[in-house]
Amino acid sequence: MFVVHTDNFKVSAKKLIIAVPGFPFEEITGDVAAEIKSNPLFEAILPQPAFKAAAIYSYPWWENVTSSHYNLTLKPLEIFRSGATCLVNIMPYSGRGPQGEAVIQLSYAKLACATKWGELSKLSKSVFETELKKAVQEVFPGMVIPEPLGIVFKYWEEVAWYVNYP
Repeated sequence: MFVVHTDNFKVSAKKLIIAVPGFPFEEITGDVAAEIKSNPLFEAILPQPAFKAAAIYSYPWWENVTSSHYNLTLKPLEIFRSGATCLVNIMPYSGRGPQGEAVIQLSYAKLACATKWGELSKLSKSVFETELKKAVQEVFPGMVIPEPLGIVFKYWEEVAWYVNYP
């Protein structure tokens, strides 16, 4: 049983989930922290690579995807999963720019797919963006996808954390 007392509340729980990476947690002291750090699962929390890319387009072309392969309407914050090109999680954002511009997350990937995009992102900007656009076209075959107004991305070699069960 875990119990936390504050000036105004007392909270108790049979299970405790700590949503922080293991490295910073090493600095936390106290009985509860010591008990958590002594658990073998604590040592199994490992870093993994992650990659995220987003693009802005002059209009939200993904709202009425029609091709000979399928019909699809992606709504804001609705995730479309595709492992075919390692883009993995594609998700339109809500909101529009002053001329109707729209943003879509082209990728949120981890592990091997993150590493693939991370390595490609080290190449020239034009080569990387060409590869990213080819991957988007492969996910939406038969669609005429406009040229993005801009693309932003970030690769983290060791940022996302997960438990590797022993």
